[in-house]
Amino acid sequence: MVVGRAVLIGRNDEIFHDLLPKHHVPLADVERSLRKEDCDLKDMRCAFLEADGQISILQKSKGGNADMSG
Repeated sequence: MVVGRAVLIGRNDEIFHDLLPKHHVPLADVERSLRKEDCDLKDMRCAFLEADGQISILQKSKGGNADMSG
């Protein structure tokens, strides 16, 4: 059983580069996850570092504005 919380490492087209070293995540791993999900950075809504070390990518809706501010 994995215990912990997911960490937001990117939102709305932006990767939070300052958080990557803190959590020992190479930028290449984030880029690989984007490719795996067939998601361009401009189409990324959120990127999470999961408690098990995996990176989850959520894409913006194709037809609407996916503003996650607030």
